[in-house]
Amino acid sequence: MPEISELLARAAPERFDGAEAWSKIPAEAQAAIGAIALELTLAWHLQDAAGPGAESALPPVAARVAGIADSELMAELEATVVDALPEGAFTAPGGGPRLPSLIGGVCRSCGCSQNDACDEGCGWAAENLCTACVEGGHDHG
Repeated sequence: MPEISELLARAAPERFDGAEAWSKIPAEAQAAIGAIALELTLAWHLQDAAGPGAESALPPVAARVAGIADSELMAELEATVVDALPEGAFTAPGGGPRLPSLIGGVCRSCGCSQNDACDEGCGWAAENLCTACVEGGHDHG
C-alpha cells in the first residue's frame, strides 16, 4: 500500500476551465454553440417526456425526432466547440487529457469524484485524494 506522501506526489488531474475558454471564443461562435446547446436541451426534454413512465404522451413525430436529435446535435455541438477552441485546448501541458472542472474534485489516484464515490465509499483525505486510496481500500496504480 502506498504511503500518503507517495499518493500526494502523483500529479493532480489537470482541469479544463470552461468559463475561461468561453471568454476567449468569438461572439459568433458563442452564439452558434449556445443555439446548439439550447436545441440539445430541448431534445433531452423531449426524450424525458417520451420515455418510460412519462406522464405526458408525445406525438409520434416528436418522440421520433427526440431520439435522432440527441445524437445529431451532440455531434454538431462537439464539432462546433472543437472548431472554436484553440488546438490542444483539451490537452494538459504534459500531453494527458484535461478533466472538466465543473465536476468538482477528482482523486489523483483512482479517479473517483464527489458525485461518483468509490464502491466502498470514500471522502476527501486531501485535495484530489480520497480516503479509500489513503486507507488502502484499493490501489489503482
